[in-house]
Amino acid sequence: MNPTDFSSTFKTSKTQKLRVKIGCYALLGATIHTCICLLIWIDGFLHASGIEFISMFSVIWAGYLAYFILLKTGFNQSFKDPDLIMPIIVWAVTSVMYTVSLTVEIRSLLLMFNLLVLVFAAFNLNRRQYILVTLYGIVLYIGIIVYLKIFHPLKIDIKEEGAVFLGYVLLTSALSAICYKISKLRKHLHQKNQKLAIAIKRIGAISMTDELTKIKNRRYILDILRRQVLMVARGQYFFSVCMLDIDHFKQINDVYGHLAGDSALKMLCQKVLTGLREIDYFARIGGEEFLFVLPLVDKEQAKYMADRIRVQIENTNFDEVAPGLKMTISLGVSDYQSPEKIETTLARIDSALYAAKRTGRNQVIVQ
Repeated sequence: MNPTDFSSTFKTSKTQKLRVKIGCYALLGATIHTCICLLIWIDGFLHASGIEFISMFSVIWAGYLAYFILLKTGFNQSFKDPDLIMPIIVWAVTSVMYTVSLTVEIRSLLLMFNLLVLVFAAFNLNRRQYILVTLYGIVLYIGIIVYLKIFHPLKIDIKEEGAVFLGYVLLTSALSAICYKISKLRKHLHQKNQKLAIAIKRIGAISMTDELTKIKNRRYILDILRRQVLMVARGQYFFSVCMLDIDHFKQINDVYGHLAGDSALKMLCQKVLTGLREIDYFARIGGEEFLFVLPLVDKEQAKYMADRIRVQIENTNFDEVAPGLKMTISLGVSDYQSPEKIETTLARIDSALYAAKRTGRNQVIVQ
């Protein structure tokens, strides 16, 4: 695979764009941390040589850039947790606490920056993850105090450090409580959004489905036709359309009743569907009229398919609906002729159907 094609390996969804945005925030936080450390290093409060400072932040930035590159190229999506929030926050806490260990006079300033990292974590981690990150920061802080007490006892005042440590623990504990509330709110909103998405999907399905026959309706099939026209415009694509009308359907309602007529419509739909391919589209466009779209079928092939369906309906006994009930259908067929408007195609098919009805019914007319 060409390295330049990394970004096309994975889909760039809205979720992935949000992850990249979070990655930008992480880089901004790293920039602020670096600038603060540079200023206090220049003032002599960060105890490291120039080479040590450059080496330290080279490693720190290597971690941030690796995280951002994974997000930008989309390779984060190959991980079990594609968000990678936990690893980058652990990296940020580790980086900040390491710089905390290199200063004495204004250690509290860098500890406050670590609180900023934890605030960011509160909006992106669940409660368990946040508590783990908080405890990780506290353990690192204890390690710093122990290290300084053993190896640099003159650089640390245990009484003063104990007060700072207590304040840090209290603040992180308060943030933990806030995180718990945020986590509950996020979970509640997520559940609400899921229910809303399901409801919207259900409403969309209902708006595209004929209430009686449970097949697709006029709105759906017109949308399909518009899409088919666009596909023809792209080249190497064609389709045909058939319009179906039940012969003398009013007589069925008059003789057997409207309930029987409804049942007959439902049964006819099921019979027609058995004569279509999986890639074909079928919908009720009104009353006893139906439309089906046949992708990659010319009008002669469409005529053959329509006639096969016509014969099937003619030979079907609708005894389940009413004893002795038989039905026939008439069909108009045509293909889409680019670059005409789809309304022109439908008008031609309607004309063909009218001709089939006018010249005897129970037949297929192609125009």
